[in-house]
Amino acid sequence: MVQHIAVTLIIALARPSGYRVVYILRYAKASAASGFTIPRQAQLQAFLQHFALAPEAIAQLLTKVHAGSTEQRTLGAIDHDHAERILRCYAQW
Repeated sequence: MVQHIAVTLIIALARPSGYRVVYILRYAKASAASGFTIPRQAQLQAFLQHFALAPEAIAQLLTKVHAGSTEQRTLGAIDHDHAERILRCYAQW
């Protein structure tokens, strides 16, 4: 059975090392949070595409982050295994 969770991504510029990504996984009765750094903009764009964000939404998010804002996106009803796989892959960089 597929388990869906809500994923919240919080993204900020982490000079000079790239982008700081904090994620929160919300389960039915609990939540878990962690964070990692993505070194390059192209990698951050690829990461966000895995969560089916539209190219316009990604461009808008990057513009705001480069302007110094911390951006938060809540993605609802994401397959748990899919989300875990993506987060593990990018957290290893």
